Amino acid sequence: MGKKTKIALKSVIAVLAIFVLFKGYDMYSHLNEKNVFDEIYYSELKLLKGYIFKPNPNIENLKQIEKDPRDRRISEWGTLGTAREYYKDGILGENKSITIWFCKGEVEGLSKKLEISYEIQISETVKLYLINEYDVSTKNLHQSVHIWDGTPNDGQSAYGEEIYPYLAQYGISIDEVKVLADEVLYEIFLPDWFEGNNGHSKFSMDNLGDFTITKDPILEQGD
Repeated sequence: MGKKTKIALKSVIAVLAIFVLFKGYDMYSHLNEKNVFDEIYYSELKLLKGYIFKPNPNIENLKQIEKDPRDRRISEWGTLGTAREYYKDGILGENKSITIWFCKGEVEGLSKKLEISYEIQISETVKLYLINEYDVSTKNLHQSVHIWDGTPNDGQSAYGEEIYPYLAQYGISIDEVKVLADEVLYEIFLPDWFEGNNGHSKFSMDNLGDFTITKDPILEQGD
C-alpha cells in the first residue's frame, strides 16, 4: 500500500469516526427526548457543540429568530454555561419580546433548563414577565410571572402577592395574565417551532410528549 493511499485511508477512517461519534450522540439525545422541550434543548446543544451537519429540527430554522453569530453563542455557552436566542425586533409588535434561554447545568446552582421568557413593557419603567421554565432532568414545565420595576435607582422585582398592586395600577386582570402565560407557549413559540421545522419534529401541537406542569399560585387562581 502506497504512502498516499495510507494517508487517504486514515483520512477516511477519521471522518467515519467523527460521523459515528456524532450519530452516537444523536441516538443518545433522541432517546432522551421525551417531549418537544427536550427536542428543543438537545437540538440547541448540537448547534453549540459545533456540529458539522446542522441538526434538524433546530431553532435556527425559525424565521422569527434573530440570526446571531453561532460563535457568540458557543462562547457564552463555554464561559457562562448559558446561551440565548431571541425573536427579531418588531415580530410581536410594539413592547413585546421573547427570549429563549438554555442552561448547561454544569455551573454550580444551575440545572439543565430551557426557559421561554415573554417580556411585555406595560409602562415606560415597568415590565411584565411570563416565564415558562422547563427542567430537563425532572421533565417539569413551571409557569411563573413577575414584574420588573425600573423606577427605583437599582430597579426591583415583584413576585407573588407583590404583583397585585401593579396589575391594579395598569388595569390588568389575573385572567389576562393567565392567558398571556399560555399564549407565549401555545399560540406563539411552539407553533413557530413546528412551522419553521416543517415536519422534522417528531412532536406536534396535538402531541407535545410527556411532561408535567406546575404554576405559580397566581396562575392557578380559578383553575
